[in-house]
Amino acid sequence: MIHINNLSFYYKKSSDGVKNVTLDFSKGKITGVIGANGSGKSTLFKLISGYIDVLPGKIFLEDIDITFDPILSKSKVSICFDSPSVLKPLTVNENMEYYNLLFKKPAETISDILEELNLTNFKNYPARKLSFGLTQRLNIATMLLRDTETLIFDEPLNGLDPQSITILRELFLRYKEKGKTLIVSAHLLAEIEKITDVVVILKEGRVVFNEVNPSKAHNMFFLAECENTSLNKIYLNNIGPYSESTRKLRICTRDIEGLEGMKVVSQTQQIEDIYNFLYQYD
Repeated sequence: MIHINNLSFYYKKSSDGVKNVTLDFSKGKITGVIGANGSGKSTLFKLISGYIDVLPGKIFLEDIDITFDPILSKSKVSICFDSPSVLKPLTVNENMEYYNLLFKKPAETISDILEELNLTNFKNYPARKLSFGLTQRLNIATMLLRDTETLIFDEPLNGLDPQSITILRELFLRYKEKGKTLIVSAHLLAEIEKITDVVVILKEGRVVFNEVNPSKAHNMFFLAECENTSLNKIYLNNIGPYSESTRKLRICTRDIEGLEGMKVVSQTQQIEDIYNFLYQYD
């Protein structure tokens, strides 16, 4: 379990970052984190995995504040970034053996991981000769050697062919069954809808949606909006995450009771509809 408590972080000379983020990531669940480029997804992942220092009381891993035990996040959390990082002169198998110098897993563990990612037939290929999809799968294979409780995949599906996407989808579901905590970001909303248990939408560093995957739970959501005023902001802050644009405040909710002054625009169970609605700009 990862608990994030009112976390804010901004880069120097930039407004990019995350603002007042409170989230939980549970074991045995796949959480999809989606948002436009610059919405704060990668920053959030770097904060969770210890690549960026955080203030005390903001991120708890297994009820331990990672500020006081930063090694914990390194030992319990693995992250795979969207740009594959492999040793190109080495073969697939040599890459695995090189990284395994750190983790000292049995040889059969390497074989099992390569099999899981359909890389066995390529184990003697130099990494520089692999396609982008195969390189990404090798990148994930080296990550899996760590065998941590939490696995973060930052845009793992970008630029992949349909076969690679299917292989990764099946991999995510297998590791969910193993009781791992999986966090996946992707721009392919149809894939997020297929594999996730929980969906989080970030916009300009803020959480604007955080719910059980509506298509899986068969939950109907109301898409509603009101004028962007100070009073309406105070009102919505008491209800839940909302999206803000120049003229409108927008909320996606299962319960319209008490939403006085809100205009219900439509109803949906589709992630894409919710995402597009919350990302509207006026």
